[in-house]
Amino acid sequence: TAAAAEQTASFIRAWPSIEGAVATKSRDAYTAVEAEIGSARAALDAQPLNIAAAQAAVGRIRATLAPLAAEQTYTAFDAGAIILREGLEALLVIVALLAFLRKSGNANKQRWIWGGGALGIGASLITAFVLQTIFSSISAGQNREVIEGVTGLVAAALLFYVSYWLHSKASLHEWRKYIDARTSQALARGSMAGLALLAFLAVFREGAETTVFYLGMAPAIASRDLLLGIGVGTAILVTAAVLILVLGVKLPLRPFFRVAGILVYYLGFKFVGAGLHALQVASVIPSSPIAGLSSNPVFEFFGIYPTWQTLLPQLALVLGALGAWAYLRVRERRAATIGVSATA
Repeated sequence: TAAAAEQTASFIRAWPSIEGAVATKSRDAYTAVEAEIGSARAALDAQPLNIAAAQAAVGRIRATLAPLAAEQTYTAFDAGAIILREGLEALLVIVALLAFLRKSGNANKQRWIWGGGALGIGASLITAFVLQTIFSSISAGQNREVIEGVTGLVAAALLFYVSYWLHSKASLHEWRKYIDARTSQALARGSMAGLALLAFLAVFREGAETTVFYLGMAPAIASRDLLLGIGVGTAILVTAAVLILVLGVKLPLRPFFRVAGILVYYLGFKFVGAGLHALQVASVIPSSPIAGLSSNPVFEFFGIYPTWQTLLPQLALVLGALGAWAYLRVRERRAATIGVSATA
C-alpha cells in the first residue's frame, strides 16, 4: 500500500504536464480523470485503507487514458508520401540534367552531376542529425508540443510553396524550359562546378525539406508507422530510379506534377491543422470548440479538429488553393492563346 500511495502521488505530480493535452483531445476524459484522481487519493488516505476502491479508481483512469495514448496524428501513408514526393522531385532534376548533357554533347561531364547529387545526400543527412540533436535537447514537457506545432507550420509553408511550384511546372514545356535554362547557364560559364552545384542544391533542398517535415511529424506518429512509411516510400523511389536511369522508362511529367501537387497540398493542409492543435495543447493559442462537434478530430486523416482556431485557417487554405488553381488555369490558357497567335 505504501508503494501504491507513492505511485499515485507520482501520477498526481505528473498530471499537470499532460492535462492540457488530455483536455484538448477530450473534455469528458479530462473531467473523468480529475474525478478519479480524487477518488484514488481519498481511498488511499482513508482509515482503514480502501484498497478495492483505489484499485477501481486507478483502473478507470487507465481505461480513460489508454485510447488517448494510442492516438496518433500521422500515418504510415503520410510518412511514405513525404520521402517519395521529395525523392522523386530530386530524381527528376538529376534525370533532366543528365539528359540535357547528353543532348548537348557533354555526356562525359555526367560525373559532375552524380558528384553534386551525392554531396547533397550527405549534407541532408548531416542536417537531419544536427536538427534532431537540437530538437531532442529542448523537446521536453510543454516544449515538445510547441516544437511540434512550430515545425508543423513551417513544414506546411514549405509544402504549399512546393505545391504551387509543382503546378506551375506541370506543363512539359515549362519543365524543360526550367531545366534547360539552369543547365545552359552553368555550361555557358564553362564551370563544371556549376553543374555539380546545381545537382547539389536540387538534392540538398529536397533533403532539408524532408528533414523539416519529419521533425514536425515525428512526435505525432508511432515509430513503427514512421519507419514503415519511410521504408515503403524509399523502396518505391529506388524502383523508380532503376526504371528511369537504367531501363530508360520515361515518367509522364504532367500527371506526375498534378498528382504530386495534390499530395503535397494534402500534407500541408494536415500539417496546419495538427500544428495549430499542438500549439493549443501547449496553451500558446486559445482553443474555442465548435458547438455540436465532439472533442475528437472530425476527420483525423485530414487533420481537421473541432475548434475555430484550427478550422478557419484550413478553410482559408481551401479558398487559396481554388484561387491558385484558377490563376494557373488562366495563365495556361493565355500562354496557349499567345502560342496559337504566334504560329498563325
